[in-house]
Amino acid sequence: MFERITRAFRAGARAYRGYDAAGQSGRWPVAATMASPLQSALNARRTLAQRASYLASNSPYIRAIVENSVTGFCGDGPTLQHDNERVIAAWNLFWSSCDAEGVSNFGHLLARVVRSWIIAGEAFIVMKLDRDSGALVIMLLSAEQIDVNRNEDLGDGAFITSGVEVDSEGRHVALWILPRSPDHPIAASTSTDAVRIPIEDVCHVVDPPSPGAPRGVSQLSAILTRAVETDACEDAQLAQQKVAALLCTFISDPSQQVELGKSLDGNSVSLEPATVRIIPADAAVNVVSPPKIEGGVEFQRAMIRSLAAGAQVPFELVSADLSQTSFSSARFGDRFFRRRTTQVQKTLLEPQFLDRVFRRFVALEVLAGRLDVDLETLAAPRWLWPAYEPLDPSKDVDADVTAVNAGFASRAEIIAKRGRDPVDVDAERARDTFKPQVQPAPTPLRVVGESNA
Repeated sequence: MFERITRAFRAGARAYRGYDAAGQSGRWPVAATMASPLQSALNARRTLAQRASYLASNSPYIRAIVENSVTGFCGDGPTLQHDNERVIAAWNLFWSSCDAEGVSNFGHLLARVVRSWIIAGEAFIVMKLDRDSGALVIMLLSAEQIDVNRNEDLGDGAFITSGVEVDSEGRHVALWILPRSPDHPIAASTSTDAVRIPIEDVCHVVDPPSPGAPRGVSQLSAILTRAVETDACEDAQLAQQKVAALLCTFISDPSQQVELGKSLDGNSVSLEPATVRIIPADAAVNVVSPPKIEGGVEFQRAMIRSLAAGAQVPFELVSADLSQTSFSSARFGDRFFRRRTTQVQKTLLEPQFLDRVFRRFVALEVLAGRLDVDLETLAAPRWLWPAYEPLDPSKDVDADVTAVNAGFASRAEIIAKRGRDPVDVDAERARDTFKPQVQPAPTPLRVVGESNA
């Protein structure tokens, strides 16, 4: 029996020979394997979200990653660009009154959505009608309000997993939502039955970690362990600095004449600044110096750089350290971060949140008679996101002018890249046109005593 097992093991090792990561060479940790990405994500989702939330509130580096990511991804919110001015005017009114809780505007809600997506791995937004005005309002839910215990086989290929209902074609058709989050103060005193809400009434902002995954995992999952280690490293260095500030002294006194804390011949042996003390001739003083850790600052910098790389945020934004930053490196990191933010905006926030809210808003306004547009021919929205401040404004402007003059870009494209609407810019320029005014002729001076002639 033992020989058969040994032969099977050796045969398996030979089958993977040449790839250490797939073989039995011992260089790859045995536990470093994800056999079922989908099941692993569902099992770890809640724990990852809780730990990410803790670090976002206690770790300065994770907080910097989260807040700088939120600022980069959404800023103060995008501007709607549309062919119909009435749609733009209606949307601008909706912007300031869309919060179902009545505490913020659309820009702040978007920032909360992005923060939830980063920390919890997903964000849920319910679109519903306001009871008083009949207008559309939106509400951000806690990720824990989606009933994770709702798992059911509905037959014919349809099923419910972790509160997400999926049809036989693999499409999400509904969410099972609890009235309140389980950790809400009055959750225990209210109904705990989940309510089925069609997916048309919900925006689920998520980047699935694997094909078929109904829920998301924290965007910080790859750096949570490293963040804890970084904090522990800083705590250790801080403890070393505290120890280094202490002066540890031992007195050898064979004659046993020195007693700490008391005077000897009128001379105290306690340590005090700028004093000279006399001790017996046969006593010796030994000062212990604490050990020093070399390269602690550079090691800590490397740890923070690892956090920044895992979060895809420039190192300077995470550490607030510009001491070793050159213009070229800052420009390269800034461009990479811009590409990352554009990717999230165009592939996640717009299709999963902004476009869905816009379509629901316009449809309800038309049905209520407050907006007169044809839904079938209505153009799709275009979102102008806040632009980044250029690192070198003069060079960027010269490059834009050259691109327009050479025909490589349009003036509208350049203006949109800066987060502005070309129509608004042209209107402002028309109002800013300089119009010289005729100045009245100066009154001639009169000398005292001069005759009227």
